[in-house]
Amino acid sequence: MDHGNFARADALSAIAIAALGKERTGATDQGRSGSEIIATIGAPQREHVDLAARFLEELPQPLYDAAHDPDGAVALLFALLVHPDDRPGVEARQAEVLDIAGGHSLREHVRQLEPDVAALRESFHLPLLDLLLPAVRELSPDQAVATFNTAEALVEADGRLDLFELALLNVLSRQLRAAESARTGGSRKVRPIRKVEELRSEIAMILSAVAWHGADSYNSALMAFDAARSQLPRELSSISLEKRNSATLREVHASLERLRMASMPVRRLVLKACADAVTHDGKVHVAEAILLRAVAEAVECPIPLLD
Repeated sequence: MDHGNFARADALSAIAIAALGKERTGATDQGRSGSEIIATIGAPQREHVDLAARFLEELPQPLYDAAHDPDGAVALLFALLVHPDDRPGVEARQAEVLDIAGGHSLREHVRQLEPDVAALRESFHLPLLDLLLPAVRELSPDQAVATFNTAEALVEADGRLDLFELALLNVLSRQLRAAESARTGGSRKVRPIRKVEELRSEIAMILSAVAWHGADSYNSALMAFDAARSQLPRELSSISLEKRNSATLREVHASLERLRMASMPVRRLVLKACADAVTHDGKVHVAEAILLRAVAEAVECPIPLLD
């Protein structure tokens, strides 16, 4: 659908556009290293801008409209977290969460958006989240906290944590921390972790998850992991790839919480290593893009937005 102009194209993160590019062309950023991706991601090529414009053009009008209004953006955010589920009690628990948050009107608003959200391709979820964030930032501090708590409750209600949910919660969490820091004029007083060896197990877990999400076999996961490990300091040369069933998103979430206590140079080092794992084969898969975004947001080194 033609929305007249694409003024909000700059709200889409480059990693989200990379995922769109992968879906359309089979590969994106062919031959670039993780460091090159991170270094140039704020200066997109023309094809990235074209992909962003095409995403906005194809987005259903009700979702586009909702993304531009604070109340609509909140409902849209929740609609991204509500999935049809045949397990007993899940839909009822999510409906109860919405009723507690905003009553019947909120639940109905979410329900109206659900069909269009459900019809979206997976690769549209991340850019849609980017598109609605500016409207969410217009919420009051209390409203923002309530929105995060409701999103977290919706995730907990289905008893699962998927890649997009992990990314979404970390995006919202960073927004809250940034807003709180701006209001108080300060930052955390905790002494940061400066030695990477103190985070050996957390880094191994995060890199393992990234490696497995872009792999179709143990060997391809190992290649991705080795590509990341080869760029790390020698103190981490002995870390090894975790088993697929050990590198769960719950474990990743816990590891990211710990990593956020590190100094900024350490966090940037890990983000670059994740990007190296993602780009070692010259391709960015949708799942890899979502997990990389989650890592970036969690460690407060967000992937820069398109200019």
